[in-house]
Amino acid sequence: MASSQWSLLATRRYLPLFITQSLGAFNDNLFKSGLLVAVVFGGLSVAGLDARFLSNAAAGVFILPFLLFSASAGQVAEIYDMARLARWIKGFEILIMALAAYGFIHHQAAILMLCLFLMGTHSSFFGPVKYAILPQYLKASELVGGNALIEMATFMAILLGQVTGTQLQGHFAAQPGMLAGACLGVAVLGALSSLAMPSLPALAPQLRFDARWWRASWRLLQHSARELELRHALLCISWFWFFGAVYLTQWVAYVRDDLGGQPALLTLLIALFSIGIGLGSLLCESLSGRRVELGLVPWGCLGLSLFGIDLYAARPLHPAHAIGALDFIRAGHDRLLIDVLGLGVSGAWMTVPLYAHLQKRSRPEFRARAIAANNLLNALFMVGASIFSAILLAHGVKVPQLLLLVALLNAGVLLAMLLAQPLYLQRLLLWVMLRWRAAGVLEGESLLPAHGGVLLLCAASVDPAHLIYLLPRPVRLLGHQRGAAPWWRRQVLHSAASRPPRGGEVCAGASEDPASRGWIDQAQAEGWSILQVQSGAQGLQLCPAQALP
Repeated sequence: MASSQWSLLATRRYLPLFITQSLGAFNDNLFKSGLLVAVVFGGLSVAGLDARFLSNAAAGVFILPFLLFSASAGQVAEIYDMARLARWIKGFEILIMALAAYGFIHHQAAILMLCLFLMGTHSSFFGPVKYAILPQYLKASELVGGNALIEMATFMAILLGQVTGTQLQGHFAAQPGMLAGACLGVAVLGALSSLAMPSLPALAPQLRFDARWWRASWRLLQHSARELELRHALLCISWFWFFGAVYLTQWVAYVRDDLGGQPALLTLLIALFSIGIGLGSLLCESLSGRRVELGLVPWGCLGLSLFGIDLYAARPLHPAHAIGALDFIRAGHDRLLIDVLGLGVSGAWMTVPLYAHLQKRSRPEFRARAIAANNLLNALFMVGASIFSAILLAHGVKVPQLLLLVALLNAGVLLAMLLAQPLYLQRLLLWVMLRWRAAGVLEGESLLPAHGGVLLLCAASVDPAHLIYLLPRPVRLLGHQRGAAPWWRRQVLHSAASRPPRGGEVCAGASEDPASRGWIDQAQAEGWSILQVQSGAQGLQLCPAQALP
């Protein structure tokens, strides 16, 4: 029996990375929350600027490095051993937190804002490392589970960091050394855990580093846009961050004005969303059958719209006044709380498979830059979310209406995603029809090359739809068509064949003529791998092609 994703936590190739990433996310939010509390409630200021301006500026200061340095971070992650690079980055974090400790103790807001920018820089360089290194540490069957644990731990660490930073600064405002010591101690623990990460060879040591970040960023986005599968994955992930940025930034006003809640209620909503992300992430491995299953992505996107629409309908028409979290629960608002939890679960179903797909389908020498491109796009979409929200709110749109509008826009994104990339529709139909009754396994997957075209010659006994469902990657099929196939099988084959092979890309489809010489000639001319598919004892079996017609 295959081991579960939890078994990864007992391995050196995964546990040190898991701990390092979790501590990094925790420390980011521990520091940011403590700084915001010191600004809003402690009177900390820079050049006489008010607390509202500084608290809003803090979000921009932290995200700015992702716009400036993501492309550079992707290049560095491919030029050097990523485990060693992680140790350098974590050493840099210790220096940042030492400077921040001085800022907290001496009430130097300017130094703390500089440290916030440096922490954003630290995170922008560690992001490509933590995701690009996973395919080197993990087997293909472990990739979804490994990403799920990282995603779960990240959001739980964000929640714990926010709560801990708020409590430390709020209760020990007269003793700033408490928060300063906590931030510095967590940074040291993260650096120590990174020392246990196994070293790996650099993926592209010959790559020339481009120090002009604006040119490197533009070229990175251009390169990513040319690769169809990566482009759609990047856009879908970035849209989730647009969606999440609108919801999370507006929840403060939503809780205060539309729910009549106290800060404890805001903490409850953020906790439920984080728990939903964690729960959804953990479910991804079992729902996907330990494969990178893009069929979950449309379900996650649909869930964001459904739960977002119902969140609008479930809001109280007559808000209470300064209601706490427990009183809100006792008042019978379970439906609204379930919607918040459902948003988190749906977000995980949308993003975990996409991150795994991005890691698996990107070329090893470009993988870190693909992750960097994702971080850059995420930052751009989050900035766009802030501008979008500010414009609508300035024109009289209320917060509940804004959240509803984004949920409706998300439904349009779902439709555009299914129309623009037939692979998502194909995997959705296959997952719905075959996930719970597809028997057997696919033997001989090791014969499939990691990249390049693949042509499969199918025996008459092979069900093309079942084969496509079991395959870990898109291919082109040559085999017998079933005469009276159900509509969904015909749709799978039709949608899969809508994109012709081009330039080494591959797609799925079926030929009416199993003895067609044309496809075989084309495959051989373009250097495709040619394999045969037969019915085996356990299910389907891949084997080297023998005599070709």
